[in-house]
Amino acid sequence: MPRDAWVQDRANLLPGPEHFELSMRRTIDQFEAIAEAASLPDLWVRLEQRGVLMRLDPAVEPTTFRCAIASREEMTQLRRIHDVVRLGRLRSVERSHLVLEQGVIGAHADTLYIDCSAAALHPAPSVPVFDGDRINLLMVSWCRPLFSAALIAQVENTVSDEAEQNALCEPVPVPERPSDWLVQWAVTLKNAQRWRQQPQVDAWLKNSRLNTVGVLLDGAGPVDPAQLDLLRLSGAKAQAAVPNLRRLMASLHSPGADTEARGGRPARPDPVVP
Repeated sequence: MPRDAWVQDRANLLPGPEHFELSMRRTIDQFEAIAEAASLPDLWVRLEQRGVLMRLDPAVEPTTFRCAIASREEMTQLRRIHDVVRLGRLRSVERSHLVLEQGVIGAHADTLYIDCSAAALHPAPSVPVFDGDRINLLMVSWCRPLFSAALIAQVENTVSDEAEQNALCEPVPVPERPSDWLVQWAVTLKNAQRWRQQPQVDAWLKNSRLNTVGVLLDGAGPVDPAQLDLLRLSGAKAQAAVPNLRRLMASLHSPGADTEARGGRPARPDPVVP
């Protein structure tokens, strides 16, 4: 296991009106954690305590985030596996041993080794979504590639100016390290603010089955006051989180910040936080 990962709790992301309250409260928890965090390590602790993120081993600090989702029951089953090797990536499989980045362990010639390390999402090139006669299908919302593709299609269909199209579709980076969780939210919040200001996009969002809030409310009938209160609270908490979000984003480039999670790689350029 080359890198432990932060994992999202599936229960927070289930569709349908019966899951509305839990999903919205976890969204609010995320914004509150951002607003209250004193540092990046403190942010991960707060997100874990609030049930937003999970990890396989509480004694091991995760060094990656890839939008992975699992249920708490699935995590419990995974924790039954005790023979976990944390010696980096596999270099080669020999008849008698496995060569890893940080060591060698014994192997058996009659054992089948399966590579399960492929990523579902790969880092995208630094290009705009709308680029002349080419449309680059990039994520424009936090961990939502399908929603992103649909929104890009809506923008292409209703907005003719390329500069405005790209302003509505700033790419959200595919995450690799824990700090990318924060970077994704920064860009998503900025995009969402612009979507609400564009009438045709805003109308589409309210009716799209790929939009999280719309899916949660689907079939619920008239929105009751408690649901409206949660929606308003979520918006207020998002705005309240922005000042500290800016500070945390700035800390990504301070000496020693998120060093382990970056793995020695250069930090991403910061998006402009709304």
